[in-house]
Amino acid sequence: MKSLHVCVNKAPVSVSVEPINPTTVAVNIVPHTDANGVDSYKISLKGGETKKCIPESLDKPICEITGLEVGTEYSVVIRACNTEAPDDFCSTEMSGSGWTRPNKPESLKVEGQTKTSLTVTFEAPAVNTGIGLYKVYQDGYNSNSKCSIQPEEQLKCQLTDLKAGTKYGVKVRACIDKTDPVVCSEDENASGWTQPNGQLIFGLQCSLLADYPASVTVEPDTSSSVLVAVQPPTEAQGIVSYKASIEGGDGAGKACEVTDVNKPSCVISGLEPATKYTVRVVSCVDSTNPVVCGEDTTGSGWTRPNTPNAPKFEDSETDSIK
Repeated sequence: MKSLHVCVNKAPVSVSVEPINPTTVAVNIVPHTDANGVDSYKISLKGGETKKCIPESLDKPICEITGLEVGTEYSVVIRACNTEAPDDFCSTEMSGSGWTRPNKPESLKVEGQTKTSLTVTFEAPAVNTGIGLYKVYQDGYNSNSKCSIQPEEQLKCQLTDLKAGTKYGVKVRACIDKTDPVVCSEDENASGWTQPNGQLIFGLQCSLLADYPASVTVEPDTSSSVLVAVQPPTEAQGIVSYKASIEGGDGAGKACEVTDVNKPSCVISGLEPATKYTVRVVSCVDSTNPVVCGEDTTGSGWTRPNTPNAPKFEDSETDSIK
C-alpha cells in the first residue's frame, strides 16, 4: 500500500489574499518547507463551501476564488492535502483575509478650465460598496495622487500648473481606505486639453479660444476666389489648423481650412468677381472634441475682375488724297 505523508506539520507557512477584480481574489500560499506529498489545497471561506484547488505551480501555489461580492472583505481557511488521501490526512488550517476590489468610478470628464488648469469630474459607481476614498492621478505622476476625495465630497479635482494647448491624461481610482495596503479599483481613464493661449467666447463652432493669428492677408486669386495667407501668433503651441471664412455679404458661409501650419494659406472659392471681401480667421486645436479654437483676426481683399472680351475691328473704306 502506498504510504502517505501529509500531516499537520505540513500546513502552509502563510496565506495572503489579494484582489484581482471586484468579484475575484487570489489566494497566495507559502508552502511548508517539507511539503512532499502535497499536491492540492482545500480552500473555504469562513462559514462557506470548501473547494479543492490544484495550483499550476506547487512551489508558488496560487488559487483563485470567484463569484464574490464587490468591495468586500473575506477570510479564507487553507489546508494542504494530497488528492489520493482522505480528508483527515490534510494539514491543520492556515487562514488569511483580504478584499475584492471596489467598482471603478464612472462618467469621467477632463475639461480645459484655463490655459494652465484642467477640471476633472466623475461619478460614483452604481454599486459603491466599500469605497472610502477616490484618488485622481495625472499621467506621468502615478506615485502621487493629485486629489484625494471623500465620497461625501464633490467629486471634482483641479489640475494646475499645466502647459497651454496641451493634452493631458488622467486616471481616477476608487479605494477602500481602511485596508493596509489600500485596495483600489481598476483605473478609469480619460484625457483633455488645456486652453490654448487666449480667452473664452461664445457663438462660434469653437468654444475655447487659442491665441489669434498675428495677421491675415487677403489677395486676389481668380475672379471667383481669394488667397488667404495667415501669419501665426507668437505663441502657437498646440495650434494645428486655421479656419478662414467670409464675413457677411454675398459670400457668407464660404470658407477654407489650413491644415499645414508650416504653409498657412488656403483659397476661398465661389465668390463674385471684382468684389471686396472681409475674411475672419481663427486658430484651432482640432484634435479635440469639441474643437478648440481662438479669437479671430480679420483681413480684407478683392477678387479679380472678369477678363474683358477681346476687341473686334472691322475693315472700312477711307478716302484717299490724290
